[in-house]
Amino acid sequence: MRSIAFALFTAIIIAQPVATMAQVSNAMTCQQAINYYERNGRIETNANGNATVPIYGYTPASQRGRMGCSSSGIQVRTSDKRRCTIAYKCLPRGR
Repeated sequence: MRSIAFALFTAIIIAQPVATMAQVSNAMTCQQAINYYERNGRIETNANGNATVPIYGYTPASQRGRMGCSSSGIQVRTSDKRRCTIAYKCLPRGR
């Protein structure tokens, strides 16, 4: 079952147009990764050195104050930090 899920995930990632592929955070500094996510709304990170995982759909760290956000952020590994917070899970205020 696990190999079927991985094959499906891989097929979905490969089927995406090349233009939508994001840069990998592991080759950036933390500040570069924050800036990249802010501009592009997505980034990729290597999970345990094996698979590249896309990250998107969260509120960029710079917009956290305008939204009702969780206290723990979305973190990626960068060249200078093991845990770099680039975004947060948020809801518009008033919900």
